Amino acid sequence: MRGPLSEHRIIEGLKQAEKIAKSSQSPYTKVGCVLLSSNGEVQAYGFNHPDCTVLRGFWDMDREYLRDYLVHAEIDALANFGHYLERDNPSYPTVAVCTLMPCVSCLNSLARFGIKQIYFKEKLDRDAKAMVVAEYKGILMVHMSEEWMIMAEAP
Repeated sequence: MRGPLSEHRIIEGLKQAEKIAKSSQSPYTKVGCVLLSSNGEVQAYGFNHPDCTVLRGFWDMDREYLRDYLVHAEIDALANFGHYLERDNPSYPTVAVCTLMPCVSCLNSLARFGIKQIYFKEKLDRDAKAMVVAEYKGILMVHMSEEWMIMAEAP
């Protein structure tokens, strides 16, 4: 990565991720993700959604069961990037900003793609292992807690 992004760019990325999350059909958790280049430009975005026609009663199924039938926001963003750039190109995404901590599977996909930093707003205990995996892979994962947001927005 060419240099760290400013907190302002990260917060703007979060605002865009929150906006795109509203596109989700999920009645439970609406998740958004944006991929930023090293200069802070949004290169792709995604949100969680079913990867199939939603049949009657689909959303009434058990939440854990449904999780397996949704395209996660991070994977949707990677798919939406959709064009080839050399990794040393300044427009190549190196940062992911998510409304929810990525699960381990999404973290692995982001890492394989070349993402070096992941910022997320909400943390789920069931996905806490992602923090351990990120550390092992050398990926910076930052929980954008209320305290972090206050400090980041301070002059």
